[in-house]
Formats: sequence, structure tokens, C-alpha cells
Amino acid sequence: MPLPRALVSIATEMDARALAVETDDAGRYEFTGLTKGDYFLTVRRRGYVQPSGGHSVGLRDAQEARVDVVLERAGTISGRVFDEFGEPMADARVEALLVVDNRPLQGGRPRETDDEGRFRLFDLQSGKYVLRAEPPGSIPAMTPAGDEALAYTPAFMQRREGIVQLARAYGRGL
Repeated sequence: MPLPRALVSIATEMDARALAVETDDAGRYEFTGLTKGDYFLTVRRRGYVQPSGGHSVGLRDAQEARVDVVLERAGTISGRVFDEFGEPMADARVEALLVVDNRPLQGGRPRETDDEGRFRLFDLQSGKYVLRAEPPGSIPAMTPAGDEALAYTPAFMQRREGIVQLARAYGRGL
């Protein structure tokens, strides 16, 4: 089904400035005047995600390329975070980590819980996720390269539908 008013961007690895156009009512778009080279194409629209993250497009002299992009409806995970005493945890950072090959990958944009421990994570592609929550004021474990360590045991238990409980967990960087 064609998707009107989606923002299509294209850029080279060497040029940080992307060119952008909006799709028409039939979901079509066109870039003209591109020189030969390797490009990266992304498509965005509110409420949708591009599961592949983007497409590589190689153009040679006087070549045209057709790239059809499939977007999927974005998913949402919502719930509540509680401390070990069963009290709602305000201002906890919650993040959804997509599981690929049985390993959690770095997640998207973390969100903070409200005063009743509620959170809502959105713009998620379809897949299996592990949730990570950090109490307010905590500092994530870091690797020697300065990246957040992802070698951890998820500190979540399912209490009942839609509610997760944060248990105290300690870990170390890679």
C-alpha cells in the first residue's frame, strides 16, 4: 500500500548533508541530478519504522535506480517499573533492546518513568525485546572503549501482564 507524505533521505558516506524529498499521494519519490557513487537511502514517517534501517544504493554513470521501500507499523511497549519493595519507581530510565541471534542489541531512545513508574516505548520495529531499566541516578557500566556494556543479565521478572519489576542487579563492564 503506497504511503504518502513519507520523508525520503539520501546521502553518501562522505557527505553528511542528506537530500530529502516527500513522497506524493501515490507513495512515489524521485531524486535527480545525483552523481555516480554509493548512497544510503532512508524513509521515515510518523507511526512507521523501516526495519532494515535503510538501503544502500550504488549509482554508476547515467544509471537510474529504483528502490521500493517497505515500512511497517511501529510497535509500542508500555508498563510500570517497581522497586524491590513493590513501590513504583519514578524517573527510572527504561530501554527496549532488540534481540537478534539470542543477544540483546543496543536499544533505541530510552524513556523515563513517571511518578507512578509508568513508561511507554514507541517507534519499535517488530521483534523480540529485552527491557532494561536503570534506577534514577545510576551510572551504566562502561566498556574500556567507552561504550555501554551489554554483557549483563536482564534484571526483570514478569509479575503479571504489562508490569515489570526491577530487581537489584550488579554487573561489571566487559
